[in-house]
Amino acid sequence: MDLKKYPPLLDIPELVEVLRVSERTVWKIINNGLPTVRVGRKVLVEKEELKKWVKENTEVRNSDPKFDTPAYVIADIRKEIAKESKIRGET
Repeated sequence: MDLKKYPPLLDIPELVEVLRVSERTVWKIINNGLPTVRVGRKVLVEKEELKKWVKENTEVRNSDPKFDTPAYVIADIRKEIAKESKIRGET
């Protein structure tokens, strides 16, 4: 999965596509702590916040049933984060 094709702020349909989950699951994730930005009626998530959330919740997902994101999706996003970190020279 290549997150580069997405804008810095992702809307709900884009989150559904990126995470490969239902809209209902995206809302569950948001209601359980994924930070959002509201612009008018639109709910948006910063791409960097999504990456941070995935990184912080990868282990939690295996023990916390309130997060329904499939493990393979989280693994894909973690790979992308690692790849981008290497490009930037981060550890």
